[in-house]
Order: sequence, then C-alpha cells, then structure tokens
Amino acid sequence: MSTELTKSKLLALSRGSKWAVGIKLLRSELGKKRHSSERRFLLLNLAAFLYHNSFTKNRYGINKNNDLKEAIKICRDIIKDNKNLSSTNMLDLMNARFFLAQILAASGDVNAIKLAKDSFDMQKNSVSANRLANVYEMLGNKKMAEKYYLEHEKIAAKNREDMLYVYLSMYIYYIDSKSPEKAQRYLNMIEKNKSHLSYKQVKKILADYGMKRSQP
Repeated sequence: MSTELTKSKLLALSRGSKWAVGIKLLRSELGKKRHSSERRFLLLNLAAFLYHNSFTKNRYGINKNNDLKEAIKICRDIIKDNKNLSSTNMLDLMNARFFLAQILAASGDVNAIKLAKDSFDMQKNSVSANRLANVYEMLGNKKMAEKYYLEHEKIAAKNREDMLYVYLSMYIYYIDSKSPEKAQRYLNMIEKNKSHLSYKQVKKILADYGMKRSQP
C-alpha cells in the first residue's frame, strides 16, 4: 500500500475512532520493507493509535496499559535515534518529542512540561506552540495554556498560515476551558470567512466536535 493511501485510510480510521483496526493496519504495513522515513511515519502513527486505544475499555472494563507502554517506547526510541535524522526529518523528531510529552501529561506526569518546553525552544512555530499549550492544558495549568495558545495564534498570523484552523483550535480551547464569550469571538471569525477554502472542512470538524461533546 502506498504511503498516501495509508495516510488516507488512517485519517478515516482516526475520525471513526477505529483504533484497533488502525493498529492492525499499521502493524501489517510495518512488516513490509520500508524506507526509514516511511517507517518513522508508520511508527509515529502506531504510537498515536496505541495511545488512543489504551483509553478504550475491553469487555472486562480494563484499560489496555500495554498499548500505552508501547506508545511511549516508540516515541523514546525515535528520540534516542535523533542523531541519525537529517534536518529534513526533524519533523519526525519533533512529533515524537511532543507526542511523548502529551502522553506523559495525560498520565499526570509533570516532566511533560520540560520536554514540551525544550521542544518548543528547539523549533518555535505555531504547531509547537499549540502542542506546548496542550500539555499545559492537560496538566491543568490554564494560565500557561492560554499564553501558548495565544502564541500559537500570533505566530500563525505572522507567518500568514491558514487562520481558520487556528480560530478552530482557539474556539475549542475556550469552550473546553468554559470561557464561552472568548470562544464566541473565534467562532464569529470563522463565520466571517465563509468563502475561505477551508471553511467547509472547519465546519465539519466543529460539527463532529459538537457531537462528541453531547455524548454522555
């Protein structure tokens, strides 16, 4: 299966929360001969699917802790091998570092902050600011989370990035942090850009988000 087809299938599976199916697909693809960069891509996605699958319950109601441990090991192995990565593969290293930080934060480990902050200092862009903010958010530090979400918006605007996705992330953050007035400001900015190419996709994500929030 080509990398592009794999990406398309993984996206569909993640949107449907079909983590176990994705894990099976990724293990199958990793069993084939692959270029090192393709293997890192597959491994990082495997870590993500394992992470999400670890929070689903089996029929006995027990969390799949082995999935979480494997996800952490994958990230740590990629980070350890970073000396072999060229600048063109820096994205893989940064993804591994931030994803490991997010896993640790979800587990309540405050060591996640240093890892995420060091990673942000290595590569200061809108994405790294967003992921650092997410780590602070998961650990309950609302003040620092808001600081870096706003930094995410500032950097994206400076670099003339697709702001609709930025407004989307800001809206979701403020809704989750129970700040509806601030959230409404970003929703209004999304609605002012109905002619934007990303508008329909952003609205779909908003609809999916609303459905998940309404579920018990």
